[in-house]
Amino acid sequence: MYVTRIRIKFRAEEIATIKVEEGGSGVCESGTGSERIHQSITTFFETEYKLWGSDSTAYELQPWEELEQGRHEFPFALKFPNVNYPPSIDDPPGFSVRYIWTAHTDGPALQSGLRSRKYMLPYRPIIVSPPAKQWSFQTTLHSKDKRPYVHVQTRLNQQAFCPDEPLAMQLQFTMLCDSARVAHVQFRFRKHHQGKMLIQRGTALRSFVRDMLQGNVAAPFTSLEFDIPTRMVSPTFSSRNTRVYYDLFFVVTVEEQQHLFKKKSNLQCEFVIPINIGSLPHQDRDRVPALHTIQHYTQSRAMPEFFDPTRSDSPDTPVPYSSTMDTGDVPPPGYYDTQHTFAKPTQRQERNVYLTRSVNGLLTGGVPGCSSNTVGSPSGIAELGEVTTIPGLFDEDW
Repeated sequence: MYVTRIRIKFRAEEIATIKVEEGGSGVCESGTGSERIHQSITTFFETEYKLWGSDSTAYELQPWEELEQGRHEFPFALKFPNVNYPPSIDDPPGFSVRYIWTAHTDGPALQSGLRSRKYMLPYRPIIVSPPAKQWSFQTTLHSKDKRPYVHVQTRLNQQAFCPDEPLAMQLQFTMLCDSARVAHVQFRFRKHHQGKMLIQRGTALRSFVRDMLQGNVAAPFTSLEFDIPTRMVSPTFSSRNTRVYYDLFFVVTVEEQQHLFKKKSNLQCEFVIPINIGSLPHQDRDRVPALHTIQHYTQSRAMPEFFDPTRSDSPDTPVPYSSTMDTGDVPPPGYYDTQHTFAKPTQRQERNVYLTRSVNGLLTGGVPGCSSNTVGSPSGIAELGEVTTIPGLFDEDW
């Protein structure tokens, strides 16, 4: 096998895919149907590293060598900058944020080479929870005829939690109807996925709710304690096309006692308490060096950097507005002075690609970037679900 070079690539991309009905009628003018698939692919960064072979230059052709059969190992190392990118997700269906590894071999004389399959890297940014602070939540539950039934007051030990942290809260139910009592209380710890995309008519929205934990509050319904799950619990965040947030959803069953003119009946009421999720407890923030230098990905052009794993230290991460930027007594370079050269740090170039196709075409062509069961199958296209379109709204902010 003749190879010019072997490279490793690493990229991060956000994909938004929706299915919408074009026009008010069921059939387009072309007669091919009125449903279309719109897809937006945003690449946050893409970087590569040469593992073996000759370097690529703009002024010289590269030679190739024969790679013998067998097993070959090419070590490499990668360092992330002090930048928080969106966490990796795959919900709601059609929306995803993925961090992808691929290996490439370049053939001889610019001929086609080989490329490995995609390897997904789970990624979680460092999001510190605020200091623990008790807070209370209260609301009044009403019946279907808007009659107040129960006043609910809760107190939580803090506003934000991290995976595997204990959540403790006290509940107090005050009955506003003498003939009623609380018979059962159920709770759910929910994760909300929302995706949106701007289309020609306005803004298309897609929502998906996942129950991360559920159970019953034991009588006499005065306290609730559980540990925040660790699996699939990413920090609260929002990006261009996706948003993730959490809440506690309660279902209260109120039992109305039987009296002379009315039979015994049950009434179910609901209320929701917002919850924030981070990735690092506040008391552990000092364990992260240079935490205050972490920037949001929309405010920084820094990108992950490959380096030689045999080095004793990793590349230095520039600290914004620090003493390291002071040049001291070094004179500025002249316009034609080649003795003073400064290596410019590699900056990421974010790019966006927009695709649109009819559903009929996708029955054979597939949906790029979606899961394997979505590609080329009517059931997979149906998995994209229905979206809510707000006509005339063109707002990228959440």
